[in-house]
Amino acid sequence: MQVKDLIKKIKKIFSNNYVILTTIFLLITISNIIWLKIDTRPPHWDASNHLMHSLAKYDLLKEFSLRSLKHFYGSYTYYPPAYYWATSFFYLLFGKGVDIAVYTNIFFLFILIFSTYGIAKHFWGRGAGLLSALVVSVMPVLLSQSREYQLDFPLTAMVALTIYLLLKTETFRNRIYSILFGISFASGFLLKWTFPVFLIFPMSYSLFKLIYENIKAKKIEDSRWLNVFLAVFFIFIFAGPWYIVNLQKLRADFAGNIQCGINEGDPQTFWASVTWYIKSWIIVHMRLLLLVLFEIGVVSSFVKKKILKNNLFILLTLATGFFIMVFYSNKDIRFIEPIMPFVAIVACYWVFLLPKVFKEIMVGLVILIAIFYFWSISFGFKFLPTSKGFEFHKYYFPLYIQNGYTVGPPVSENWHQNEIFDDILKNKPADRIVKLNMFYKDKIFFNKENFKYYILLNNYPIDIRYPFSQAPEVSVGDFLLVNSPNQTDEQLIARYNKILISQYDLSDNTKAYLFQVK
Repeated sequence: MQVKDLIKKIKKIFSNNYVILTTIFLLITISNIIWLKIDTRPPHWDASNHLMHSLAKYDLLKEFSLRSLKHFYGSYTYYPPAYYWATSFFYLLFGKGVDIAVYTNIFFLFILIFSTYGIAKHFWGRGAGLLSALVVSVMPVLLSQSREYQLDFPLTAMVALTIYLLLKTETFRNRIYSILFGISFASGFLLKWTFPVFLIFPMSYSLFKLIYENIKAKKIEDSRWLNVFLAVFFIFIFAGPWYIVNLQKLRADFAGNIQCGINEGDPQTFWASVTWYIKSWIIVHMRLLLLVLFEIGVVSSFVKKKILKNNLFILLTLATGFFIMVFYSNKDIRFIEPIMPFVAIVACYWVFLLPKVFKEIMVGLVILIAIFYFWSISFGFKFLPTSKGFEFHKYYFPLYIQNGYTVGPPVSENWHQNEIFDDILKNKPADRIVKLNMFYKDKIFFNKENFKYYILLNNYPIDIRYPFSQAPEVSVGDFLLVNSPNQTDEQLIARYNKILISQYDLSDNTKAYLFQVK
């Protein structure tokens, strides 16, 4: 075969939409696996809590029975159980561990890429679909969250999939897609209770459109309303039992979650909340390069009625999700992640409305931006500063930041959890569980949550019953773990009759000390 023919054959293969999408998916997946192998930091607070929930679900799955099925709906771990059950299957295949848990995101990455493509293609065609799928896969928060064990990345993927399936129902004309939409909605709702927030506009739009078309036709289309019923039926059958069984606990925790945002000082007034989310969206989610593409897309939407008609669904879906989260008292940058597939579509669609020459230039430019975002957030450019940007009217606009949400390039650090546990086990009395008191300033990679997670993961006979101990609890405990104690901690520690077992140099240039109480 001649080189010319080989090139033509390769071009033909890569002209297939699904080959391109699969290539994007595989490149991100492989890079994530490499990243996880290099990075040695322990899980942070929230990730550790989610990991502990996944271990609880895995224990049920190992001994699957009707009791397990009952616990799918009856066991309550603050959040719904779907993500943890999905992870349990990865544990069955590959064994337990932090990296194995994060591999669950591979499944949701696939969903995110293909669903974003499907939505963009529905409104703007193949090219916009492919470019949007590429851009959404390298957005800073989404890319870094795909390497962490948290709920918001899979939630984003399920929001995109559910809206794609809703579009495929053709306003509930298609029965198969209506049923799939219901199942997808239930699955997303079993990931996190904020899921319906991002479906409020798409669902309302579809139902009002159905009602309007029935009124216009002066008849009720029984088959389409049956499809609506089937979708709701599957939502109720799959998601309903968990919410019904846990309603009282949910109400209490939801109230506590709201109060938590107030206690943490999150903005509560409307304009302060809008400003906070816009600022975090610009700096953390977008950065300047993607922001410019998005702004061009928004402005272009209002140039012609035809463009606005196509984009109105996407813009209102995006805006509705954003503003509802603005009104929610507890705020976090990642809470608005599910709008990002629609942000990616708005940032890309307009490129394919340009004349051919400009279109090709812009497609190439967007691909280069995507590559730059991917590499700077994933592995970093050592010849560039960590960040670069400028201030305008007291706002900071970063051209780029070589970091994602909580993580950026992989880091090999030793926070000594394994050594601490080994030293406790060597010095503990035989045949009983020992209690560990911990005195330290809570840190992202050295905290009670990841200590508790490692104890559960390895079935260590250690009980962290009194983290951040205060009198009179100081008299209780078999071991003390001390890191950079303040004056109050030192006074409490002084009350113990203790001997030093070992000291550890932590990665933040502080020392941890392990004492055994006599």
